[in-house]
Amino acid sequence: MNVRTEIAYGMFNDGCTALSWYTKESSFVAQNWDWQHEQKANLVALRIHQRPKPSIHMITEAGIIGKIGINSCGVGVLLNAISSPGLSYTSLPVHLALRAVLDSSSGPSAVQELKTARVAAACHIMIADAETGGTGLECSWKDMAEIEMGSQGTGTGSEGQGRGGLRGVVVHTNHFVREHATGIAEMLELPDSIARLARITALVRERLEKGEQPSAQALEEMLQDESGYPTSINRHETDSSTVATLFSVVMDLKTRKAIVKLGRPSEPEDVVVLDPEMRGDERGE
Repeated sequence: MNVRTEIAYGMFNDGCTALSWYTKESSFVAQNWDWQHEQKANLVALRIHQRPKPSIHMITEAGIIGKIGINSCGVGVLLNAISSPGLSYTSLPVHLALRAVLDSSSGPSAVQELKTARVAAACHIMIADAETGGTGLECSWKDMAEIEMGSQGTGTGSEGQGRGGLRGVVVHTNHFVREHATGIAEMLELPDSIARLARITALVRERLEKGEQPSAQALEEMLQDESGYPTSINRHETDSSTVATLFSVVMDLKTRKAIVKLGRPSEPEDVVVLDPEMRGDERGE
């Protein structure tokens, strides 16, 4: 189960929009996770205490040991699927790479570990911590491209509008935004990925130009955006696709807590708090 991405060999049908926003005073990451609505019943809020490693609290799927979550050192990780065939048998499978991030004591150490080990199949992994902010690692089976804060929004491509960079920010959806090795092919199965990346870039830039600081409320509002509905950041099912936003998550890495809204963030069905430092006896269990 934990090598399903590699078994699928680049095939996927989920879509996600992710961002990291950092200042010296605050550090947030946030994501909508979009997939088949049947998978909602298999979501698990899993807390792991594993001294001497950091404690973990993540939203995952039954049986998957590494997914979207936060640890007790203030490290958070997000995932964007990318459809690009190819497989490395000597690199970390995607979900084990996510677990390696959650086992790390800092964002930079997690980035270095994945750059050394590499990732076995195509994906984008967003890594951030409370003290240094976010880094995007855009992976193919053959190579890895690093996306640094402020490096996006400066060009005229899918993540740029020919204007200044997004200070302290990394954004990503479901396609490659960096150049990769010769022979790396991409199947853009979700054409709206390009529109969603442009939209989240515009939403962040608008707030930066107003001088706004990152906050849970600001990120929640961006995740609720329906521009381009139904294949918007806040995604809804269509006649041709049953893919919709199954949950949204906003992580405050300074406080080491996260809010997960199950269902579309504009009409949540339930709310779960991720707190990796809480133990069972603190909840009366």
